[in-house]
Amino acid sequence: MAGTVRQRSLTESIRVPGADAGALYGLVAEVRNMGRWSPECRGVWAPGGAPRAGSRFVGFNRRGPFVWFTTCRVVEAVPGEAFVFDVGVFGLPIARWGYRFDAYEESDGTDGTDGTDGRKADGTGTGSGEPGGDKAGGAGTSGAGARSGTRVTETWRDLRTGRGSGFAVLLGRVFTGASPERRIALNRAGMRTTLARLAREAALRA
Repeated sequence: MAGTVRQRSLTESIRVPGADAGALYGLVAEVRNMGRWSPECRGVWAPGGAPRAGSRFVGFNRRGPFVWFTTCRVVEAVPGEAFVFDVGVFGLPIARWGYRFDAYEESDGTDGTDGTDGRKADGTGTGSGEPGGDKAGGAGTSGAGARSGTRVTETWRDLRTGRGSGFAVLLGRVFTGASPERRIALNRAGMRTTLARLAREAALRA
């Protein structure tokens, strides 16, 4: 019987009413604060200065009893538009993470959706993973309220292909305690939590 094809990419997004794309980019690009958004990252070491393509940083991660570190390299850093970085371990490519920021306008203020993918502005359409299902940015979009804002899209792509991929998968199992299949579920839940926390912080700073 043929084996199950491994999923190698994920995409999650959330709309943040009234938020500025540049401000949201700043929250993500300040990688030292990554531990505030991600449920697995516990801290980041990075040299000073604004990140740019080629900048490097080190992430320190934990999930339950499992602790590991990753080396990261920024591949795209366009303020207000995109922040993308590659993650590796011991020189082996592991994954590419990205954040993109797009302005949106409400097409219908009566149903709480944006008229594109039907996901609710309160984050429930993405299963944010945050207690209580708080609304992104703390404000609804139906009736009198914010009619525009920024959509934040987070992406993950598995880079464990080709030469050395088997060893990279093995390292993942040993250090994180998760199989590639389990990692998909963990990443999806983590992305939803990350986006909800970003939206909440943006609302506090607005």
